[in-house]
Amino acid sequence: ELTTRDWFSRIWTVQESILPKNLVVLCRSHELAWTFLADAAKCVQKHLTLPCYMSHNATTNEYMEDVNKFLRAISTIERSKKIDSQISEILTCLHLYRNRQASQAHDKIFGLRNLVDLNGPSLIKERV
Repeated sequence: ELTTRDWFSRIWTVQESILPKNLVVLCRSHELAWTFLADAAKCVQKHLTLPCYMSHNATTNEYMEDVNKFLRAISTIERSKKIDSQISEILTCLHLYRNRQASQAHDKIFGLRNLVDLNGPSLIKERV
């Protein structure tokens, strides 16, 4: 249920999840260190490749859709944390997060601008 919340699909949460050194997830009265969720996702992912899992044909398990949503949500943010230092151009950043939601189209740019080098290449050629 946690990873189906809007927080995991909104554009503003990209910088909220990448910029802090110690991310904490709050959901109602619960508080979890992000590292707890990331470690849980790694353990689940590892288990999915083990022979015991494969032998039970667990892909037909009714909970696998939820498990996969959880893994995708966590891994998206984990990948973002790793590539943060590589993102320097706004177009690259917009492409990476094009599926994130925003109330207004221009918020997609504002939601990502703290992640990019604004002194990088110009997006618009100046008229001479």
